[in-house]
Amino acid sequence: GLNVECIKYADDATLVEPVFANLPSSISLNKCMTIFQQNGLFVNKQKCKQLHICRKVHCNANLIDCGFANVEFVNILGFIFTTRLSWDMHVSPILKNASRRLHVIRCLKSSLSPAELVRVYHALVTSVLCYASPAFGLLPESLLTKMERFQRRAHRLICGQSSCDCSCFPLMSDRFEDAAVKLLLRSEASCSHPLHRRMRKDCRPRNIS
Repeated sequence: GLNVECIKYADDATLVEPVFANLPSSISLNKCMTIFQQNGLFVNKQKCKQLHICRKVHCNANLIDCGFANVEFVNILGFIFTTRLSWDMHVSPILKNASRRLHVIRCLKSSLSPAELVRVYHALVTSVLCYASPAFGLLPESLLTKMERFQRRAHRLICGQSSCDCSCFPLMSDRFEDAAVKLLLRSEASCSHPLHRRMRKDCRPRNIS
């Protein structure tokens, strides 16, 4: 009856399961381990991690005793999840990586035109800032402000002035909203999309009058 999800990517598997105080063990995890053994798959427990997510200050749910290391955060395909679902540990590395890449723009500024620098910036830097951006609608205002401030700094570096009305640098908040809307529309339109069942109750086409 529990809403358990198994997310698979290449040779990795992530199990997402609600844990309650009266359920000290994971039935779904035990089933997964059994399936692995039946198919001759070896699970290296030293490489497995367990993240207990709880937004409350004091959680009553017990950690599952599965032999996995308990951690404060995990990195899943470049997205960092923490025990408190905090955004800081995800956004801070993004901004550091973007700052390092911005150095390339400084080095190329003397040899490329502003239009060419904009293309290089979006390829090297915006791609980092907007990774997994459909989820950024929940970004706290303080972190969103930091990202907007970083982009304004890059804008000044490329255009060479403090105020510029060019449309090459749309607001990060607008980018995040557009990405979320596009993902929503794709998931709702395609029955094969992984998020479709969360958008629609079934795959039957709606009547158009």
